Amino acid sequence: MISHIDKLKVRHIVFLSLLVVVGVYLATNSYVYFKVSRLISEAQEINKGQSESNDRLPEFLANEVLVKVKKETRQKIKENPKDTGLSSLNDIFTRHKVTSFQRIAKSGPRSSKEAEIFSWYLVRLTEESAIISGSFDVKTSLLTSKNPKASTLRNFMSDLKNDSNVETFEPNFVVTALQSPSPTGSSDTEPPTAPQIYISRVNSPTLVYLQWYPSTDNVGINGYKVYENGVLRYTLPGTWTNVQMTVNPNTTYTYYLTGVDLAGNEGPASNQVTLTTPPLDSSPTPTVTPFISPTPSLAPTGTTGPSGPSGGTGATGPTGVVNDPYYASYGSWGQPYADMWGMKKINPEGVWSQTTGSTSVAVADIDTGVDRNHEDLKDNMWVNTGETPGNGTDDDANGFVDDYYGWDFVNNDNDPMDDHGHGTHTVGTIMAVGNNGLGVVGVNWVGRIMAIKFLNGSGSGTLNGGASALTYAADMGARLSSNSWGCNCQSAIIDDAVKYEHDKGMVVVVAAGNSNSDALNFSPASIERATTVGATDVSDAKASFSNYGAKIDVVAPGVDILSTKSSLGTVCSSTVIGTNYCRLSGTSMATPHVAGLAALLLAKNPGLTNEEIRQLLRAGADDLGSLGKDNTFGYGRINAANTFTLVKPLTSFISSPRNRYKALTSIVDIKGTASGSTFSRYTLSIGAGRNPTSWTEVANSTNQVTNATLATIDLSSYSAGLYTIRLTVEDTSGKTYDFFIYDLERVSSPPTPTSTPTPLASPTPTPLLPTPTPDLQGPTVSITYPPDGAIVKRLSVVNITATAVDPSGVVKVVFYINGKLKCTISTPNLNSYPCSWAVPAKKGVVYTIQTTAYDTLGNSASTSIKVTSQ
Repeated sequence: MISHIDKLKVRHIVFLSLLVVVGVYLATNSYVYFKVSRLISEAQEINKGQSESNDRLPEFLANEVLVKVKKETRQKIKENPKDTGLSSLNDIFTRHKVTSFQRIAKSGPRSSKEAEIFSWYLVRLTEESAIISGSFDVKTSLLTSKNPKASTLRNFMSDLKNDSNVETFEPNFVVTALQSPSPTGSSDTEPPTAPQIYISRVNSPTLVYLQWYPSTDNVGINGYKVYENGVLRYTLPGTWTNVQMTVNPNTTYTYYLTGVDLAGNEGPASNQVTLTTPPLDSSPTPTVTPFISPTPSLAPTGTTGPSGPSGGTGATGPTGVVNDPYYASYGSWGQPYADMWGMKKINPEGVWSQTTGSTSVAVADIDTGVDRNHEDLKDNMWVNTGETPGNGTDDDANGFVDDYYGWDFVNNDNDPMDDHGHGTHTVGTIMAVGNNGLGVVGVNWVGRIMAIKFLNGSGSGTLNGGASALTYAADMGARLSSNSWGCNCQSAIIDDAVKYEHDKGMVVVVAAGNSNSDALNFSPASIERATTVGATDVSDAKASFSNYGAKIDVVAPGVDILSTKSSLGTVCSSTVIGTNYCRLSGTSMATPHVAGLAALLLAKNPGLTNEEIRQLLRAGADDLGSLGKDNTFGYGRINAANTFTLVKPLTSFISSPRNRYKALTSIVDIKGTASGSTFSRYTLSIGAGRNPTSWTEVANSTNQVTNATLATIDLSSYSAGLYTIRLTVEDTSGKTYDFFIYDLERVSSPPTPTSTPTPLASPTPTPLLPTPTPDLQGPTVSITYPPDGAIVKRLSVVNITATAVDPSGVVKVVFYINGKLKCTISTPNLNSYPCSWAVPAKKGVVYTIQTTAYDTLGNSASTSIKVTSQ
């Protein structure tokens, strides 16, 4: 958290900035970025406790725009707001009082200078810096915000939209680290409801069992506390609804539970139950106390001791594989499962006998920085061997002076130390040193951690910082990047930065996000070249906070993850274990499990490509949820041992178009790669919406294709709306490998007017005007979550999500449950319409969820799905 002294410093800097001339104020990018970063920290402190009416809306800087110029004009550009080298831009900049115009990504000897990321510039207006909330439609370039400070930005964007030199632009959104919401500082004070114990049973003289109906809460349940004889016995994850506990024989116990929400509020106690265990020499007589229903919950059973959660393959006892103490320990914070349950769950022990990593594999941790002096990390830290530290010279000519340990894009210096803690925690999961007798162990024991800091001491940064960090990682030779951050936005600059990493051969692993909504609405989670990771808990259930949707590639453990703690950070000050370790939750914690496994694969086989790594991660995962790929778990929860048994996969990759492509013409060329040593054939298909229920095959071939045209699709017969493109590559054994392009938008073609003929005889010609065709078609609407046929938990809250698009615009989307009106939503979140539904308590009920969308012309269209309560 920012201190009181730091707040005074920030205010002092802001005050002085208003007194100095513009030239001094904007003298260096380092000063400005540092000031903006501190402004974000201050805004977060000031806004705590205020109304959360705009909680779902992203935040951005009121005086900054990220502008991408067209490639053909880039050579003419000068980084001077008064003379850009382009007269039209000069006019706009003068009219709107632009004070700074700077290219975002630096280029050096290793850079691919023609790449699109080098066409992006940061434009700053003379307006005072402020953090405001709103939404930005990437398709229409429309900025929406109730904050009056947004008007200047909106007017500036309106002029940019009409400039022929500008390809696209977007606000400079604020991005954040993706650990799950912390109770500290939350404005929510409403406690959850009481859980209700409905089964209590003595299973043996030394085992008792409890099962309960869950608590409900307005922000979500984080966990349950189990009290035994009035004393706290266990703290359990929020997805658990039963537990088995070890006890003493011939003893009477009383139990009750409380629910704890994501804001840290503990709710009222449940009903109290009493159980008496028999003596050891007696046959156990089960004592059952039904409270509401004798029907048991289907949730997995939690157990104490070395056996771990029932069905959880990871929570086994000490194996002797490694001597890192927390890998073998249980219950360090009162939990009935292994301290490093997540590491055990992904089953790495057999892999460690094959490889524990390689110093030739550098993993870029793009985050809040890394505590490079940590006892469990220091031996794996990357250094820039092309730089002589401390000589004040940019020895390798990459644009960064003395970047021996990496780079800090917050303060624009060469010291990426972690003053927050998030980055150090994620790195520990990736690459904490193994078998050193200290603390924890990473998935990958040996390697090089490239520390790149662009998130500040409060865990926040901006898009331009993220783009700069991604570009730096690619140019400095990282094999993969781990990205546990994001925003509720769809960012074109992050698209280009991820493309830059991917084009350089990097594996890009990103967190899905913690909003329990569709990951396709988030960046970088929505990017087609990124491997997107959701989070699961100790029971292999979806973590309550984890985003979902068609873009999820795989999931990994992300609840109560124990890892390394920064000596300077405060993010996990309330969850410290020992001295140098702490636990956090979030898709941030799931992502490094996947990054670590990817690093192991590269250590074992350095010749693997990024898309081969993606396919191996998918194919080796343990399938959870619905059979095959689904919107909750993707292809499943990663399993290291399974992954290492697989043969080299085929390549299935679409390079063009990219996600969110807007098809202004009916003909679309699909380019990419379909190849491999056991290649048999490939198929291209198209389906409506983000989750097509049916696919139309548009091309197939038995010829391999490498970086060339796979097919040309004619969209003339398709109605306006969003579509998904699927490339399926099949090998000689029949195994298939998929790649998807989402949100390809088919745009209605404008009517072509008929020209007026020249009259031959009549002095009064009659013009032949085109006959307008009335729009009688309703919007394209689909329900993206839950999937059709899903099982929903009784007494839970289901976040129904629908998408709706229409050429004339969508005015509202209405949700019905079994014919009864549930929600009317008029304001979308990037074409996505959310509706929360509290599932009733009755079991086995089939519910019909219907969604009807209305356009501006009064046309409507509906779709529906069925779900069953259980």
